[in-house]
Amino acid sequence: QEEIPVASFRSLLTEGPNVLAFHVMNQTSNNNDLLLSASVELDSPSAALGQTYTAPITLTSGTTIRTRVLNGITWSALNEAAFYTGTEPASAANLVVSEFSYNPDGPRNADEAAWSSSDFEFIELQNISTANVDLYKVTLDSAVTRVLSTAVQQLVIPPGGRLVIAANPAAFTKRYGALVPAIGPYEGSLDNAGETIRLTAANGSIIKDFGYRSTDPWPEAASGEGYSLVLINPTANPDHTKPANWRSSTTRNGHPGLAKGTSYSVWKTNEAITAEESDGDQDGLAAFAEYALGTSPVIPDAAPPSRAAIRTLTVGQLSEPWLTLTFSRRLAADDVIYDVESTDSLTGAWIPSAGVLVSESNQGEGTATMVYRALQPVTPGQRLFLRLRMSLR
Repeated sequence: QEEIPVASFRSLLTEGPNVLAFHVMNQTSNNNDLLLSASVELDSPSAALGQTYTAPITLTSGTTIRTRVLNGITWSALNEAAFYTGTEPASAANLVVSEFSYNPDGPRNADEAAWSSSDFEFIELQNISTANVDLYKVTLDSAVTRVLSTAVQQLVIPPGGRLVIAANPAAFTKRYGALVPAIGPYEGSLDNAGETIRLTAANGSIIKDFGYRSTDPWPEAASGEGYSLVLINPTANPDHTKPANWRSSTTRNGHPGLAKGTSYSVWKTNEAITAEESDGDQDGLAAFAEYALGTSPVIPDAAPPSRAAIRTLTVGQLSEPWLTLTFSRRLAADDVIYDVESTDSLTGAWIPSAGVLVSESNQGEGTATMVYRALQPVTPGQRLFLRLRMSLR
């Protein structure tokens, strides 16, 4: 056994695995008993790599600190902790999945011909807090997988900001342009029939965990028609598992990295509306109703704004008659609350939140046809009325 002092080369050692390289040979070409078994040992554990601190440490920026404790000649396991300055860690309270596209259009032109439909998938996150949100060790780990950031302050979303994670960044940039930055890729692809999207925080807690489907009541236009799914009113941190909290995008391919909706005040300005109750086209719909329903304030609407009908629907495993209410909605009007109410007497009280979403059908012109059903199926001799109440958030 031979010992070779290497203390003078300690500065060449780095954190993590190190490589020991040797050039060895037999004494003659006829020798065949060469054996090498090498290791590096410390004469004094107290002199091991690392720095001893006896006073508090002042941090001027976010960082990850790794420490060990020396007990005699034995080192403890490595402890690691992330410290944030000027940011806060991502959590269920400050981060939402604001838009995603699971079945996008395939190549639309020669420039996109090198990729397939799944290459244009994306998932968009939005910071809904008033603080900078650090994505350190935030992980997509279900349908698709990716660790978004491996260091503190490596990837931060400002208040109200968005981050796009693209299945294939090159394909994404070709379609949406370099002005919409995206990170990626992620491993795997989003199932066109539906599956689970899960986002976990650095401490292992769940940020978002929800399943989507390609069938009603999920917006049908996102399944093979090239539209994306957009979270309605994301700043309220709505329940991602409920289809009624999602809508299809106003145009094909969605709007990743950009604001999604409009507002009643902006619409009034664009349409030169000055009076809330004005009905310039005299079709019986006031200005706010025209905005919410996606109709024109200057062209009379021949069709009624909503229609009730009894339809046979399969709920669970039973096909039964249900009272339904159909109406149009302006897709970009995310500042509007659409509430289906019911009563069994037109002179009695109306019960709010008395409708269940059946379907959303994108009409390709910035509007969608919405169908809601009553809470219970129709029974013989029953009196039941439904109405649509619209209000600003």
